[in-house]
Amino acid sequence: MGDTSQLLQVILETPEDGTEPTFSDRTEVNEVMKSAEADFSRGDLDKARQGYERAFLLDPKNYDAALFIGDVYFKQHVLGSAGEWFAQAIKINPNRETAYRYWGDALAALGKDDDARAKYIEAVVAEPYVRSSSVGLTNWLHHHKLALNTVQLKDGATVSQKEGGGTNITMNISVDSLMKKGDPATMAWIVYGGNRSLWHGDKFKKEFPNEPAYRRTLREESESLGLMVNVLKEQKDYKKTSKHLDPSFQELIKIQEAGLLEPFVLFSRVDADIAKDYAPFRDAHRENVRRYVDEFLVPKTPDGDHK
Repeated sequence: MGDTSQLLQVILETPEDGTEPTFSDRTEVNEVMKSAEADFSRGDLDKARQGYERAFLLDPKNYDAALFIGDVYFKQHVLGSAGEWFAQAIKINPNRETAYRYWGDALAALGKDDDARAKYIEAVVAEPYVRSSSVGLTNWLHHHKLALNTVQLKDGATVSQKEGGGTNITMNISVDSLMKKGDPATMAWIVYGGNRSLWHGDKFKKEFPNEPAYRRTLREESESLGLMVNVLKEQKDYKKTSKHLDPSFQELIKIQEAGLLEPFVLFSRVDADIAKDYAPFRDAHRENVRRYVDEFLVPKTPDGDHK
């Protein structure tokens, strides 16, 4: 019916069969949580909080109990206590996005916009491919009349497998560029396509011997982009001519020089295959992922809140 609000997008995450969520494998804890949820729905916040607290005492590792205690405090405008409980939930599971996002809302309510931005970024880092993780950040951007700094890197070369083996490299470059001798963009995309074709062959099998069939990987894409950047930087008089490169190339070079090509791929070049590499990379290089989102993807407010 034309409603594209963030709230509706989150609601759409509800299972189609309407099944109720299970809060714990332990029957007692689950029943206490469900009872507290009923109290919360009726608006009896104090009783709901007492129920969540009882569940937390029974199971101190229950993420939802800690999260919901914080949420009750948030609804009651006790924002400091809300933040403490959101922090507790994050300690239990740093790879769920909800507590970061809720904490960001509490900080925004306190007028701490820079701190709220940091939490919204952490929510995206935790679970970037979950629709709800970007809700807080989207609202923050809208409030400040800002937009994400996305790099529009248009594929100049695509690689596909032939039936029966081998690969096809398709150049998506204008005829004028292809005819221009020594054009750096064309040369860069040729190197990109050539390296990706190697991964379609024996290279994937050597690097990922336990995978049953080829898939596009983070390692393949980041390596291919890195080679492409090297070609651009090796051009004669690069420092003088780099300002004439396509803006997407200029930004890609900055990202490569910051050592953040992998996070760039995981956010801006991702597909279903590459997404499988996100969790292990995040677990090993979380700070790099956060840096990319903070330094390149999400703009800062002109003045900040200085708090």
